Amino acid sequence: MRVQFLQEWSTALKEFVGLPRPFAKYKKGIGPHNLPSRTPIPWQSIPDTKAGNLRLFQRHEDNVYKDRVCAYCGIVFEFNEEAIRWTTIDKPLTKNGQRVFSDVHPFHFECMRQARIYCPHMKRTTDDEFETGPYAQLRENADAQIAPYMIN
Repeated sequence: MRVQFLQEWSTALKEFVGLPRPFAKYKKGIGPHNLPSRTPIPWQSIPDTKAGNLRLFQRHEDNVYKDRVCAYCGIVFEFNEEAIRWTTIDKPLTKNGQRVFSDVHPFHFECMRQARIYCPHMKRTTDDEFETGPYAQLRENADAQIAPYMIN
């Protein structure tokens, strides 16, 4: 199944929730990740086409946990909604580093499918690095996973 895009990302679309996602155009060979020429922009990100990567939209990143939101599409989860989450941490989780708290938060299935196509790191993951189940259970598991990285 092909990924559809909404329209080219602009600041007017940074609050847009849902699928399809807005996209950004990247030049081949620019930046550390060599992103595809048309890359969908997750809800908790902002494109930086000059640097060839994505930057964290910190307010949205914070809302992922506070408001039970999918980091990719920005839609709120129901507690019993089936979801998927990445479980393998290869770098320390931080509020705004290479691996952020929303990386291990539940995603909708279609959102994770798209993330695994376009995200430079998620492309390299294997199916056994994910768990599925009701949002409430996956959120509990994610909370336990990020607890060691939280600063009190």
